[in-house]
This record gives sequence, C-alpha cells and structure tokens, in this order.
Amino acid sequence: MGSQSFLFTDNGHPVGVPVRTLKEFVAALANCAPSVLDGHARRGDFSRWIADTFHDQPLTLEVQNVKQRYLLGRIQDLHHELAKPILGR
Repeated sequence: MGSQSFLFTDNGHPVGVPVRTLKEFVAALANCAPSVLDGHARRGDFSRWIADTFHDQPLTLEVQNVKQRYLLGRIQDLHHELAKPILGR
C-alpha cells in the first residue's frame, strides 16, 4: 500500500488536512462542500488517488462508476455514493 495522501482543495486552496487512509478519506468526505467534491470528481482525482495509492483496481472501477453516474446527473449525494463502496469493504 502506498503512502500518498489526498488533500481536498477548493479552487486550489486546501480544505482540511491531508488524508492517508480510506477511513480518513470517508470521514473527510462528510466535511466537504458539494462544490469541492464536484471539482475532484470532474477531474477524476478520487479514482486516480485510489489507483495510485492502494492499487485496488476493483475499488478504482467502482469509484469511476460513481463519477460517471454523477456526471450524468443520476446521483445527487456524491458524498454518500463515494463512501458506499469504500465502507462496503
């Protein structure tokens, strides 16, 4: 498992502290504004971090699927939908 951290940002400005684990990531999701999550989702930051840090291809694909459904307007609560596959592990 890698040691890269994920830092939530809003227009380039850090939001909160860097997270290193999936558990920390899910906790931080709850404290992020929808606009912060939207920016990261649109750039593919979540799935890229999971792939690069944890090398978990199945989880990466699940998160990419959440992103696609979100971009198509099928998901309103991005926080909940991103947390679901992670918490299901």
